[in-house]
Amino acid sequence: MPTWKKLKRQAILGELRAIEFFIHRDFEVYKQYTGKESADLIVMKNGIIYRVECKSTSARTNTNLGWKVTLVKNRHNTKTTRVYKFEDWKHNIDLLSVYIEPKDQIIMFHKEEIKDNTMLSISDEMMEVRKDDDFIKYEGIYKETEEE
Repeated sequence: MPTWKKLKRQAILGELRAIEFFIHRDFEVYKQYTGKESADLIVMKNGIIYRVECKSTSARTNTNLGWKVTLVKNRHNTKTTRVYKFEDWKHNIDLLSVYIEPKDQIIMFHKEEIKDNTMLSISDEMMEVRKDDDFIKYEGIYKETEEE
């Protein structure tokens, strides 16, 4: 299978796993289909709306102690491909969903947790700690940070 087909399959699977993640936690989930929206999913629970960007990976870090996630968006048109770094689209999301395909695991991050503009490294230890983590418990911390 060509690399681009594997990546497309992985991306679709990551979005489906994120949808499943939210549905199992009693969220309403809305998926955009045009490819022009700023977030992959809109989820809502108890009147609170979250904009979610979905990323997937199967790539290990160079030290083989975790997983690396590319934090860029590629937008194609007939003439060029534009690459947008995380800082360019961070303001359009609330949560980042990362699907680790070989582990079949979703990890949620609030956008404020992410410090790099192009790459996120997720250690195996972090995966274990956040395996059954309820990301909403951090919401108050990040809302206060945004308002300051």
